[in-house]
Amino acid sequence: MEPQNKSPFFLRTFKEELRSLPVIPALPMRVSVLCNLLEHASTLETLSEILQILLLISQRCLEVLKSNFLDIVDVLVGWFLDVETDVQTRDLIKEFFQRIGPLWVANASFTCDLLTRFETDITSTIQAAAAVFGRKMGGATQLRWSRLPSSLMPASRRTALQGTVS
Repeated sequence: MEPQNKSPFFLRTFKEELRSLPVIPALPMRVSVLCNLLEHASTLETLSEILQILLLISQRCLEVLKSNFLDIVDVLVGWFLDVETDVQTRDLIKEFFQRIGPLWVANASFTCDLLTRFETDITSTIQAAAAVFGRKMGGATQLRWSRLPSSLMPASRRTALQGTVS
């Protein structure tokens, strides 16, 4: 549950400090508090405030986010995929993900695992859509599959298309 009475004040003052002070005392501890607020954020408004602070931190002191990288990414991916998340918030998440590029590289194993999970989810979604599309179009699914990159295509479809496309 989001601590409603404390988080807005904390977020507002933390953002002001980030903008004005050259060095912020206890920044790692405050980032931990920020991560806790992120994990318990229940509104897009709170998420947006937290993202703005994360963007400031990523500009000024990216290293401080290193120890919380996995938790931050995990929560933000969830918000990004949520159908309720608006375009502006998704844009902030994308911007943050781009700014933390060095952390993606430093956590290559996690990054590759995340990409593999995305590939699996995308393949499942495509298969489900193709099954529905194939039923409605009477077998026209095979043509649509042939337009997909082979890495996204199920092995059974790749084999079937290799016989018809060659």
